[in-house]
Amino acid sequence: PELSRVLGAEESIDFLALELCNMGGIEISYQWRPGPGRFGADVLLAIPNAGPPLDWDRAFARIRSPGHAASPLPGPYLDPAKMSAADFGKLVIEEGKKGRELMDKARPGRGAHEAAGAYDLTRAADVKRALDNLAVALAGEDAREVFMEMRGPGPIGDAISYDEGGPFIDLYDLCRRAADCDALSERIRGHAAEVAKAVDAMMLASFGMGAYTGFEDGKHGVFVTLPVDEPGRWKNLTWYTPKERVEGGKDLGRWAFLADGASEANGKVENWFELLDHWFDTADDKGGVNGYRP
Repeated sequence: PELSRVLGAEESIDFLALELCNMGGIEISYQWRPGPGRFGADVLLAIPNAGPPLDWDRAFARIRSPGHAASPLPGPYLDPAKMSAADFGKLVIEEGKKGRELMDKARPGRGAHEAAGAYDLTRAADVKRALDNLAVALAGEDAREVFMEMRGPGPIGDAISYDEGGPFIDLYDLCRRAADCDALSERIRGHAAEVAKAVDAMMLASFGMGAYTGFEDGKHGVFVTLPVDEPGRWKNLTWYTPKERVEGGKDLGRWAFLADGASEANGKVENWFELLDHWFDTADDKGGVNGYRP
């Protein structure tokens, strides 16, 4: 969110790539969605897990204008004069996966936990809208216990996690599992399917290596924040708040994804953040750890 507060619409770009750990989240994608009067990017390429840099040399080797010397890598080549931001994102993901496969072949297991995704941020708001609708349905039916089984770990489900037990859960995997779960109501399953559909439309390209069982390229690869359903986990997410928060000199909070579509203290769960606060905060610390109440 800090970037959004110091940059404006005039600094908006068509392509943004981040080689920082755990940046491939829907909350981050929504923060930088393009729109009037604010900073945005059309395409974001990010890593949902904690991983090494991507294979930029391989990607740039396949960008060749007509008549340019041939690349050591096989084509097809992209003409930079005609290449779109989406084209570039797909290319980086394609060559990134090839690079990880070579790394894993040379040193088996080293690349097992690697993943990356390229997102069409013009569709990030559609994902938020669908997820907020799911949150309202979940709150209205008190379906916490069953839905959290979709997150896992548990006997029903164990959705893809990008930080080994932490809160970053693959959004497509989570909602696909929920959409297929007979223990949830037809209404909730329908909303979960709509979230998966919206994520699929936003995902331009993605890859996940062997540690992510069931990973489907082009579908999985963006996370949503959802902690394990255990006492104390919500307290660790003090940065995850729609309000301003400063800790140790760091400016945290003020996430648009958490604030938009909800009104504080009106007694209603209206978006994803309010659902989590409703589910976890009362039992966790009884004090609004993230400075907010539905």
